Amino acid sequence: MAHTVESVIARRRLLGAGAGIGAASLLAGCGLDRLGGGERDGDRAYCVPRSATQRRAGIGEAELAYEENDRAQPFNIDADFARQLDGWLEFFDARAGLGAPDRIRTYGAWIDGSGSCDSWHHSGRALDFARLVRGDAEIVSCRNDLWREAADLPTQRRRYWALAASLHRHFSYVVTYLYNDAHRNHIHVDNGASGAELARFSTRSRTQLQGVQAVCSYLYGLDVPITGRWDDATRAATGRVLADIGVGGSLTDDGAWTALMGAATGAAAP
Repeated sequence: MAHTVESVIARRRLLGAGAGIGAASLLAGCGLDRLGGGERDGDRAYCVPRSATQRRAGIGEAELAYEENDRAQPFNIDADFARQLDGWLEFFDARAGLGAPDRIRTYGAWIDGSGSCDSWHHSGRALDFARLVRGDAEIVSCRNDLWREAADLPTQRRRYWALAASLHRHFSYVVTYLYNDAHRNHIHVDNGASGAELARFSTRSRTQLQGVQAVCSYLYGLDVPITGRWDDATRAATGRVLADIGVGGSLTDDGAWTALMGAATGAAAP
């Protein structure tokens, strides 16, 4: 393996130093999921040895590559979580209308917990997305640290939130740049809260509420303050989007979350 787990940790230490955050804090940034994201009941993350994970060269038809140098390489990941990601990518390819990626650039999946066991990365049940690429063309960038002041910000942001919506549909815990600065260069996703099922909405989930508020704002053009709370503005905006996509009702209704996030996945297509 050209780039080891230690190189991933070193990369995060470097990013943490640049942002004024120590390496331990940055790893905790991807380990906010101790209890299903710290936002709902759920199993605690646990440590597994590398030997308990599957060595994966790709997700679906897309190869995995290390973000730092775009070099294709396998990553260790929980086998069941990897199969869920295969299903996610099939959905994204069919629904997003942005083109199917042949490469997913990432900062990694399994990380040796060394006894801390406070992140789903330590269980092999988390992946950090940096970019989706096809050939030499970038389909979606999760590098908000690079494009947040770019001339094409609206396009970059719409594609980012379409990708985030597709992940929110499949997994209950998806962490974006809205959560903290540690996630400005990637989207973190894990199945610690949702397990083998599609995501279910919780009015207590800050990450889900930030996600749906951004989707309403940036993909549907509604004026929704991004508060991370289940407030009146969010109830009204999500109700309007659900009506527009032919579902109706409230986001708290069964199936409403997956329907809204599924529709939002295609809302950034040209």
